[in-house]
Amino acid sequence: MKKLLSILSLVLVSTAAFAADDDDSIYVNPDKQLFNHLSLGVSLGTDIVGFDVAMPATPWLQLRAGYSIMPLAPILNSLKKNGTIPALPEMDIKLNDNSTAKVSLDYKLNNFQNGHILADFYPFKRSSFRFTVGLYGGTANMANVFTAKPLDESDRNKYVSVDVKDENYHIQSDSDGNVSIAMKVNAVKPYVGIGFGRAVSKHRVNVTFDLGAMYWGSPSITVPAKPASDNYDSFVDLRIDGNLIRTVGADDEGKVNDSVKSASEIVDLIGKFGFFPVLKVGLVVKLF
Repeated sequence: MKKLLSILSLVLVSTAAFAADDDDSIYVNPDKQLFNHLSLGVSLGTDIVGFDVAMPATPWLQLRAGYSIMPLAPILNSLKKNGTIPALPEMDIKLNDNSTAKVSLDYKLNNFQNGHILADFYPFKRSSFRFTVGLYGGTANMANVFTAKPLDESDRNKYVSVDVKDENYHIQSDSDGNVSIAMKVNAVKPYVGIGFGRAVSKHRVNVTFDLGAMYWGSPSITVPAKPASDNYDSFVDLRIDGNLIRTVGADDEGKVNDSVKSASEIVDLIGKFGFFPVLKVGLVVKLF
């Protein structure tokens, strides 16, 4: 990923000077407006693969709609198979009756896929430099950590009691002995960025570059839990932070082992990434 970002950044910067003097302007070609042209594009970047259709709206505005997918699941599976990413350690969880359950965990990433609607604003008459705003919408559940094997039947009605903001919650497995923790972001993600190149060009084939970020909110890691005050009627999503992990994973003396400490630090770090960077190069073909 770092190599891909470096290559795309270099390409973007190296074309900036060229784009500043671009004569492929809708001012030079005044017919390129009012939805009378259509182009089809494909892109490669941090969102991996994307597809767009685009059309001009005014002499200074073009519109794009499309779809992008980041196939995280097969990438992660490959990394897990070759040992690049280690397996999660087993954890000893203290239950409400003071017994201890040994829990083995596994994890998966879900494919990050989004549809998008973008508006490209061209502030200069003879330049393909642009500002882009719009919305992405799609994947909200990014990843899951789950029990690799069901809890013993004798432990399925037991729970871990935690206090969060003066409310007591009971974390326990479902009727099949499974627990799943989800990492979620906003389903709707506003986007802002800059770029070079026109999605609808006077040329039959054109190259575009985009640099920006989609805001997906503060990623949350949640686990199904039952509020103690709700008489166990239903599960709610309880947000997990590093302090909660350390509390659940502590021994009788309040000490935590290194694996629990590392997990809590990772969870706190994930919650700080509110933006996903978008850096990509595209190839567009004018259909008419």
